[in-house]
Amino acid sequence: MAKVIDEIRAGFAGLIESGLPASGFEVLAPPGLPAGTRLGIDSEGCPCLIVDVTGARGPVRSTEALTVQTAPLDLDGTVTECLIVRCPIIELFKVFDQFVAAVIDLAVDAAIASDEAASQVIDKWQALLAVRGQSVGRQKAASTIAEMLVLVDCLEQDPLGRVDQWTGTTNARHDFRRGTSAVEVKSTLQHTGMKVTIHGADQLMEPEGGDLHVHLVRLEEVPNGDLTLGRLFDAAVDRGVDALALYEKLAEAGIPIDRMDEADEHKFDLRERITLPINLDSPRIVPGSFTGGHVPAGTDDITYSCDLAVMADARMSKQEWLEVVRRLVAVEV
Repeated sequence: MAKVIDEIRAGFAGLIESGLPASGFEVLAPPGLPAGTRLGIDSEGCPCLIVDVTGARGPVRSTEALTVQTAPLDLDGTVTECLIVRCPIIELFKVFDQFVAAVIDLAVDAAIASDEAASQVIDKWQALLAVRGQSVGRQKAASTIAEMLVLVDCLEQDPLGRVDQWTGTTNARHDFRRGTSAVEVKSTLQHTGMKVTIHGADQLMEPEGGDLHVHLVRLEEVPNGDLTLGRLFDAAVDRGVDALALYEKLAEAGIPIDRMDEADEHKFDLRERITLPINLDSPRIVPGSFTGGHVPAGTDDITYSCDLAVMADARMSKQEWLEVVRRLVAVEV
């Protein structure tokens, strides 16, 4: 996938540099793409996927994010009936690169014509591309990047490329969990200190019969920082994640597909990652902290500050963190 997406991005960049056509399409067929598959831009600078019509595909509907048409195009002196998929929304141009990569991957893996692959991928992506979201602030970008760092760690240990262990996107009490192992991820933009905000009396409570760890990620927002959501997205896809599944996870996390570019405006440097085990000695509020072993009736939305510095001596080594990650992907340690 890494090579395919790189060729797609380089192809579109080359088309832009060559100048917009006065009308119609400027077309390029990079060598790594299947036969009959081309990239294009139109006179408005919108990226397009242009594939030969074979008759194998089902009906394809246009959406707000993807307009679809068939038309004869003069390609190198030969008139060819083509399926043209165009992205007219500038916020989705980078996402369109991944869409094109998904079409090519399906065409190659399933040994089907590119127009049939495009039809199937449009059907799968249609609902996601219709989602519109709220503005992404620096804190939201930072917290999501922190969780994505953990996800990439998991993917490096998981040959199946799964994302289902990332449970916090659906408001589960822990950000990552598989079986009885859980990890709660906290991000901070503070230069010093280890104070974090805990939401609920069960967030620092271990799964029954299991283990819980807090993973603290210290970030600093800087111009031209190396760490962005887009780069972590690419890193995850390079490690085998289906792009659509990851976009869906990010939408659940509050960063829908049309806000990815905006989220990428927040650039960070990674300053520190600390993993701490949660146990009976940890500073926390849990149901057992109250008389009777449960939160008093009528008490809702418990939020408190927890200073993890009192646990600093228990910070885990990189190898110990790797063992935690392997439990999250159900790999024997």
